[in-house]
Amino acid sequence: MKNRPIKKETEIKLRVPGRSLEPLRKKLQVAGFRTTSERSLEINTLFDYPDHRIREAGSALRLRDYRNRHILTWKGPATSDQGLKIRDEAETEIGNREEALLILRNLGLEPVFEYSKYREKFRLNDGKDPEVCIDETMAGMFIEIEGTRQNIEELIGILGLSSFDSVRETYVELLREEDDPR
Repeated sequence: MKNRPIKKETEIKLRVPGRSLEPLRKKLQVAGFRTTSERSLEINTLFDYPDHRIREAGSALRLRDYRNRHILTWKGPATSDQGLKIRDEAETEIGNREEALLILRNLGLEPVFEYSKYREKFRLNDGKDPEVCIDETMAGMFIEIEGTRQNIEELIGILGLSSFDSVRETYVELLREEDDPR
């Protein structure tokens, strides 16, 4: 079996200013983006070993349920560069969620955190990067932009946002803070 290079994910997460998502949706539409996935509930379950070695390595193993699809994702440790988060990522769609859970548990992995959010996705009309997600979580509303550094920075400017306002925490970290605001 030949090893292929792992995909590098480059993204930025920003809090959505204000209380409404409509101004952001309108700006995306004017910039040539179309909705590729309507607002839908997404459930994310993170897995780890009892000794938490995946989290302690700065990685994550997630099973995502979204729009009747099940996606298993591994994310490597993140580096941060001018607000952008860059990390290795590998993912695959799982046909049978219950069998996937059985496999994970038999490998010694346990569900360690579960959270849900509402997500909608957007892409340029030509289908090219960047991909934009608007997420509504218990910790607030966020926009995630994934693509190349150049197209992320261009879109941030078009939307009137700033990479200086990036959110470096994962949703898990943000939601844990929400549960335990010490």
